Amino acid sequence: MAGGIFGRVVVSMLPVMPKFLIGWVARRYVAGKDLDSAVKAMKRLESESACTTVDVLGEEISTLEEANFFVEEYEKVILAINKDNLNANISIKPTAFGLLLDREKGLE
Repeated sequence: MAGGIFGRVVVSMLPVMPKFLIGWVARRYVAGKDLDSAVKAMKRLESESACTTVDVLGEEISTLEEANFFVEEYEKVILAINKDNLNANISIKPTAFGLLLDREKGLE
C-alpha cells in the first residue's frame, strides 16, 4: 500500500521536477539505444529479481516499409530474450505494424 502511495506522489511531481533528475532516475530502467544495451539492462535487472518489458520506440509510421522495420526489430528482441532465457516481455503498438495503414497487413 505504501509503495502505491509513493508511486502516485512521484508521478504527480514529474511535471515540476527538473529534467536532469527525471533522467537520473529513469537511467536505471531505460535500456538504451540498441538491442545490446537492452539485453545488458534486462540481465542486470533480472539479477535483482525484476521482470522487464521491452518497447521499440518510434511507432508513428507512414509506410508499410516502416512497419516491416518494426516487425524485424521485434523479431530480434524476441530472439534475444529467448537466447538468454530472460524473464522479459515485449510491449507492442499495433500501429507500429501498420494497423492504421492497412488493417489486414497490420494484423498479419
